[in-house]
Amino acid sequence: MKVLIIEDEIHNTQWLKKLLRDADPYIEITAELDTVEDSIRYLEHENTADIIFMDIKLSDGLCFEIFEQVKVHIPVIFITAYDEYVITALQYNCMDYLLKPVQLEKLKVALNKYREMETHFLNRNFRAVFDHLKSGTPKKLVVKRGFEFQTVAYSEIAYFFVEQKIVFCVDTAGKKYTTEWANLADVYTLIDKNQFFRANRKYIISAEFVRSFKHIDFGKTYVEMQVKTPEEIIISQENSQVFRTWIRNLH
Repeated sequence: MKVLIIEDEIHNTQWLKKLLRDADPYIEITAELDTVEDSIRYLEHENTADIIFMDIKLSDGLCFEIFEQVKVHIPVIFITAYDEYVITALQYNCMDYLLKPVQLEKLKVALNKYREMETHFLNRNFRAVFDHLKSGTPKKLVVKRGFEFQTVAYSEIAYFFVEQKIVFCVDTAGKKYTTEWANLADVYTLIDKNQFFRANRKYIISAEFVRSFKHIDFGKTYVEMQVKTPEEIIISQENSQVFRTWIRNLH
């Protein structure tokens, strides 16, 4: 997810960046702006962010002036110390309205609103695109990054994982994409079992990007991937022997 921050107080910007990293380590900050003027100039030429976190009172005026000067098609989460602008904010791409100081849990709720809208938009309007590109035996997967559709070669996918009931894949560069799948079981029925292994309820991993694995307590297996994962990948005792046989047969 690409995020644009518009905030005129540096300590608030730093706090927001920390919360965003805590909420989702894959979030990418595309730019940090602190005035109405700079924001207008930036958005006239750059509209690639997935979502904007925008303070209402900036040093040179109210942020609503930005929308009067440039077309903004990106959803906005407004952040302010004041609640008097709620009605006005609803007129300008408002997805949520957070009061300062921003709290992590409320930020996560706001981000989930975006993800749910993104998934709904994907499923309702672009099924035909996926059906067309998936016909035959595809070598690439159609994915979504923000509101942009892309294709990623299966050979470039390090792993799939579930977060907030959404299935993502991560490529060799560590980029995170939204997939069309509803759950990992659906993914596993269609992918190459020689290339991918269902590690647990949250992860499907590619053999090509397993850095190492080792036995841990109670017969479980810890797997380290070449590409960073949000959390440790642990394979249960029941599946550990299956995993070790699978990966050794491939190498």
